[in-house]
Amino acid sequence: MITAHSSAGNGPAYFTVQGKDGLTYQYGFTDANGNGANSQVIASGSSPATASIWYLSKVIDRSGNNYVINYTAVTGDAVPSVIKWTPASAGASTYNYSMQFGYTSNVAQSSPFKFVAGTVSNNNQLLSSIIISIGSTVLKDYVLGYETLLPPAERSCIR
Repeated sequence: MITAHSSAGNGPAYFTVQGKDGLTYQYGFTDANGNGANSQVIASGSSPATASIWYLSKVIDRSGNNYVINYTAVTGDAVPSVIKWTPASAGASTYNYSMQFGYTSNVAQSSPFKFVAGTVSNNNQLLSSIIISIGSTVLKDYVLGYETLLPPAERSCIR
């Protein structure tokens, strides 16, 4: 079942989806502590400000276990910045574990752009690192490298 909540501009503020598997999915919701940040992409030039994209911001199981996803805004879009899981205590909005994503700029010819609801979307971000932590202790640190393919493709490819 899909439920739209509140309103933001000319559309819903966020959505909740109740899955047949018992999981609850929230799209575009940011709580008071900033969990789910930038999970709404606002259409440029919309007045009042209206979301054109709602990204997955939280998943909750039947027991209340959950994880949240925060995003970093890019031109007309967003990329995941951190995933947090295992709340510090029941009902807490702070989390024990996190996976942080780092990005670097991509070359223009390898950066796709599109229009969504009249808003240009240009994601020029390449994933460059993934850091997995418990609290402030780093458990794993991955660094990704890229090479540019020869013409005519000229796209970045992971090594």
